[in-house]
Amino acid sequence: MQREQYEGAIQRHLAFIDQLIDDKRALNQKCEAVVSELKLVDQKYTKKIAQMQEQHELEIKKLKQLMTATEKIRREKWIDEKTKKIKEITVKGLEPEIQKLIAKHKLEIKKLKSLHEVELLQSDERAAQRYIRQTEELREMLEHEKEEQGQRERELARQRYEGRNM
Repeated sequence: MQREQYEGAIQRHLAFIDQLIDDKRALNQKCEAVVSELKLVDQKYTKKIAQMQEQHELEIKKLKQLMTATEKIRREKWIDEKTKKIKEITVKGLEPEIQKLIAKHKLEIKKLKSLHEVELLQSDERAAQRYIRQTEELREMLEHEKEEQGQRERELARQRYEGRNM
């Protein structure tokens, strides 16, 4: 009688252990599926970040080209105006005026170059901030999705566990 009780208890324990092993296998498979899904999501966002970087670089290149072209046109126009003015002033007595104009021209070029550099730096900074913000948003979104998936898995496991205990 006592032996039968022990054997019955052993059989129940073995059945419970088998059930736990099966549950563990199922959970492992689900974990692997979640990991695979997260890898896919990570690859997706890595590609998206790379595309955004390319777009950022193209935008910066276009801005630099535009600013260079604008600067060239402005400089050519300025040179044409100053050349015309200098040609009109041919009198030797106006030599100091010519020197003054040349100095002023050099100063204006320096100012324009400085302004151009500042504008480029500001443009780069804005683009970098936008890139950082977008990267952070993607990272937060991925983290949120990962947390939600983990919560769903835990809830599912809890429900299964409670369902078996009832």
